[in-house]
Amino acid sequence: PARAADWVLYTAPDHSFSISLPMTPEVKLDKTGSLQVVCSPSENETYIVESTDLKAYKEDVAERLFTVTLDGTAQAMKATVQSQEHHRVLGHPADDIKLLSKEGYHAWTRWLVVNDHFIQLMYVSTADNDQPHRFWDSFIIRP
Repeated sequence: PARAADWVLYTAPDHSFSISLPMTPEVKLDKTGSLQVVCSPSENETYIVESTDLKAYKEDVAERLFTVTLDGTAQAMKATVQSQEHHRVLGHPADDIKLLSKEGYHAWTRWLVVNDHFIQLMYVSTADNDQPHRFWDSFIIRP
């Protein structure tokens, strides 16, 4: 994999966040304001950033979103949760979760609620490694 210094800085269209990725991503933005950013530098790894606009939801949505998203992600990947940590990232509620699929894929996901957005940072790989931390650590919230 490329070194972090060689990675591409991606900034959301609304400038709410930036993150470094190993290559220029594919970006999809729908009319509801949901954003999906994906890059797969090899057939063995994929980096995903998703941002969902929460303006239509109630304030207490964060905890429910974490639970619903975890259940949906685990089911879609046919995976089991290996670890889960509730904490705060840059002052915002967050969960870090590691999943292992029946097919042997490792997935590390970080979910955050930042202002009016639910953000998911996910790294999926066939190898059990420390790549997600480099990816997660490059995440910057823009004022």
